Amino acid sequence: PTMSRPPVPLYPARPMMQVDGSVLEGGGQILRNAVAYAALLGLHMEIVRIRAGRARPGLRAQHLTGIQLVASLVGATLEGDETQSCKIRFVPNQDGTTCCSEHTADTKTAGSVCLLLQCALPVTIFLDKDTNLTLKGGTNAIKAPMIEYSTDVLLPFLSKHLGVKAEVTVQKRGLFPRGGGIVHLKTSPCPGALTCFSLLDRGDIVSVTGTSVACGRLPLKMAQEMAEGAEKHLRWYLKGASMKVDDIKIKIESRKEEHDIGSGSFILLKLETSTGCVLAASALGERGVKANAVGHFAAEQLVSEWKAGGCVDSHLQDQMIIFMALAKGKSEVLSGPLTLHTRTAIHFAEKMTGSKFQVSPVLLPGETEPRPEVRIDEKTGDLLSEKQFVERYRGTDQWDVARAVTEQAEFEANRKGKGSRRKKGKPKSTHGKSKLGAPVIIRCTGIGHLRKLQSEVTSSQASSAGLSKKVKL
Repeated sequence: PTMSRPPVPLYPARPMMQVDGSVLEGGGQILRNAVAYAALLGLHMEIVRIRAGRARPGLRAQHLTGIQLVASLVGATLEGDETQSCKIRFVPNQDGTTCCSEHTADTKTAGSVCLLLQCALPVTIFLDKDTNLTLKGGTNAIKAPMIEYSTDVLLPFLSKHLGVKAEVTVQKRGLFPRGGGIVHLKTSPCPGALTCFSLLDRGDIVSVTGTSVACGRLPLKMAQEMAEGAEKHLRWYLKGASMKVDDIKIKIESRKEEHDIGSGSFILLKLETSTGCVLAASALGERGVKANAVGHFAAEQLVSEWKAGGCVDSHLQDQMIIFMALAKGKSEVLSGPLTLHTRTAIHFAEKMTGSKFQVSPVLLPGETEPRPEVRIDEKTGDLLSEKQFVERYRGTDQWDVARAVTEQAEFEANRKGKGSRRKKGKPKSTHGKSKLGAPVIIRCTGIGHLRKLQSEVTSSQASSAGLSKKVKL
């Protein structure tokens, strides 16, 4: 009897890639980026040891919601997708079915909608039609960027430098700890590959603007005091740095917002330069912390971002990596010292896409040589350069060991929350970053990823076949 040929799969059988979710930063960022790469590149992937080093390992609600959202966008099959699971398997769409363009993702907690956006955005811009996502959860949460950061910094950067077309509308704000926020993300397909870019001149400070908000039962006066504290610190720094304060515009808006399911306050500051660079920092109000101290701390963080020497801040530094890896050609950007999040993002970008990154230290004005990278000597606790390690231990073995020690120390410093030792009255920052090392130039040769129509995939892959086997990342 005549046998009909089986349909050609969208992605032919290929090796199963195993990703260790505990390496380097070892958190949700690995899940977000790995799942996005698997969805875009058709990788059959298994992630193991998910958040193994955390106090509560495995998937939390916001991680689970994010990977389920990506799976629904591309029609992928998920296994192990339940809370507290330490292992998942993600297998992309095999039959080329088209998924709908409307999706809703609800963390049902105060889990950050911005992290859902980070997970889904790289995927939606390579779909073959406009996509509308409704994201529900926290819009201004701890240990995550605020929604204002996404709308005012991340998306404008991606649009200006890489050609990403995306819009965010905030329908309802979601405050910690109850959440309940509603955000709409609309994206349009990239007509081709993302464009490469060069951003090496950060210029001079021309303005600092900001938003200080008190929500719910909190009075407007609280927002005003946060703004006053921030402006006072900024003027003090600019004057001490011998900058012409009168030539720099400082305007921080204060406002009160009604909110029916909670109260909270926050401030976000944005620094703009003569070459169009934007750096930002933020802080959340906290019980027992004076409002002006919250504003002062946000300004202190913004000054730290500026003094780090880069054209981007520490949040954008790691969020841009996935887009640089997918872009066509060579991109380069001046940045502050690499954070552990960025090192992790680069590690997985190279392993999963084949993109190539190079990180080089640079000189700041007045310096005659780059500030050397320093690592922690596990035996003494000293911060030493590679030369100092060699002089002390007569070789480079301890320098190599110290990298893991230093990265773990940075990770521990970034993950500490309420239980950490911090000065009384000092609020928590929403920007965790490394203080070690010199400003760097991050260079990337991207893969020039293009969205594939079903007809194109079928034509180019009809003769492809193979047996599945595990390849450890």
